Amino acid sequence: MAPADLHHVSELAHEENAYSTRDSDEPVIGLAVCQILIEKAGATMRVHNNQGPAFSIEVEYPLAQPGDLQEPPPPLEVSGRAVPKSIMALVIENDTDTQDALLYHLAERGHRVIPVASLEEGLDLSQRVRFDWVFCNVQIGRKSALDVYRLFQSRVRRFIFLADEKMVIYNQELFSGHDRAVLRKPVKASEIDRLFESRKGETSVLRESATAKL
Repeated sequence: MAPADLHHVSELAHEENAYSTRDSDEPVIGLAVCQILIEKAGATMRVHNNQGPAFSIEVEYPLAQPGDLQEPPPPLEVSGRAVPKSIMALVIENDTDTQDALLYHLAERGHRVIPVASLEEGLDLSQRVRFDWVFCNVQIGRKSALDVYRLFQSRVRRFIFLADEKMVIYNQELFSGHDRAVLRKPVKASEIDRLFESRKGETSVLRESATAKL
């Protein structure tokens, strides 16, 4: 890559809607998420020229001085249980745009995310990794959405049903409670914020507009 072109890499990483351009700029979402996490940790990311068309990325973390070390903030209390400010989330979704949107928005807020494309992968991973929240497509796999929720109920703190904006949800009380909620697709940043705000009380169904049956 020519030295004069290196600045384009950083420009792509700062694109606000980088997650929505997977077809044309597939590496952009990963670079954007990395830069967000790096900067939140107080580090600096630099792009360097390599031989040929490639480039390399250098990350520099500052060394903490003994006097700089602080105690971590106390966890939040939710329904009598401690909830860390940073969560580990599992996303079970076969739509890449939704995966990318959740990955981008959650990472931007300091949360860790692992996306998978099938229910089987998600169940297997949840047996080996402890997740706080699960975001799951309501139409993934052959099981009903509530059956999938029950599989994860004892493993995670909160289960989020991912449903299309035009999907009608009957018996909504079954899909809302202290440990579950519905998030409509396409995912928006404002609704991610509302979802985290709602964890202090009873969860609610977000964006209740619908024309198709769950």
